Amino acid sequence: MNLYEHQSTYNPNMPLRGMLYAVDVYRKYIGSIEKLYKRKLVKLPNPKYVVFYNGDDNNIEDVTSLRLSDAFEEQDKSGDYEWTATVININSGYNKQLMDACPILKQYSDFIGKIKKYSKKYDIKEAVDIAVEEAIEEDILKDFLTSHKQEVKT
Repeated sequence: MNLYEHQSTYNPNMPLRGMLYAVDVYRKYIGSIEKLYKRKLVKLPNPKYVVFYNGDDNNIEDVTSLRLSDAFEEQDKSGDYEWTATVININSGYNKQLMDACPILKQYSDFIGKIKKYSKKYDIKEAVDIAVEEAIEEDILKDFLTSHKQEVKT
């Protein structure tokens, strides 16, 4: 079971959110709650929770693991219970190997980088407008941005 999320803001509660998402998916997967009270083990798909991060926090490395146990009131290093959010930094200049393997993700990263660059000089609407036009001109997400230009700009 792979769960993916996109965040533009660092949030230490990502592991908790991911665990709650997984619980929702497992509830649907199991179906009848009565199965949990039988003698037969209910087999579950292995969970993996990945957060794609493109915020402005420069302290986020290429890949960071956030642990649910960091939120426990009393720190427990036994590892008896753990849920991990794997945070992958998709900002321009990070995760070169991943970006080389996934050109669309790299283009998305480059596009967001353009918006960030222009939002330092212009209001966000104008920054997006400029970034969209420049990206289309540079063949970055060209098909998507050409087809959905108005949606992206609003």
